[in-house]
Amino acid sequence: MSPKTLRRLHGLFSSVLKEAVVAEPPLRHRNPCELTRLPSNDDWGISDDESSDDMEFMTPEEVAGLVECFPRPGDRMLVRTAYGSGLRWGEISALAARHARNPRPGEYELRVTRAWKWVPGEEWYLGPPKSKAGRRTVEFTAGLRQELLHYGLATLGKDGLRFHDGSSGRLPYSTFYDRWMAGVAAAKTRGVLPEWKFPTFHARASISAAACSAAS
Repeated sequence: MSPKTLRRLHGLFSSVLKEAVVAEPPLRHRNPCELTRLPSNDDWGISDDESSDDMEFMTPEEVAGLVECFPRPGDRMLVRTAYGSGLRWGEISALAARHARNPRPGEYELRVTRAWKWVPGEEWYLGPPKSKAGRRTVEFTAGLRQELLHYGLATLGKDGLRFHDGSSGRLPYSTFYDRWMAGVAAAKTRGVLPEWKFPTFHARASISAAACSAAS
């Protein structure tokens, strides 16, 4: 196979394994595709419609269009926050009102100090991130701050979950997954996303706060 074909197949397989890693409960502990070294295109040449980059990401305009494809306001706010912060599912679903801070005029941040954890045979619980590096402060835009306030941030108790199951409890990813896939499908139907892009909720780390600002 050509390097181009190998990369496309590898990307599809890797996305399946990523979902297995973040499933609740996890179906795998890691994604072995992340350790794979793919062949370069250099010996084959690059076609006009192909990027030389190993990964492709959504543009800010595509992010904004995708957000509008979710009928539920809570889902739109969740996706905006996810793209504006780069937080993992276990982190973003553990955010409380007190984690959104305004330390100085014009500065806004999310404090990541916990995530949802699960032990086989036991209930889900809130615990520290996987590592010390996971405990961090993430800056976000004034636009996202206004969106959060409009969505009810100021009316929550300081320990109230920002995103929950409708009864102030943990929001399982499995509950949101079908809505995410429906939103992506709608974005493709509306021409917001090209058919060859397959974004997953977890493949967003490189999207900057500028994308979220555009989405707002």
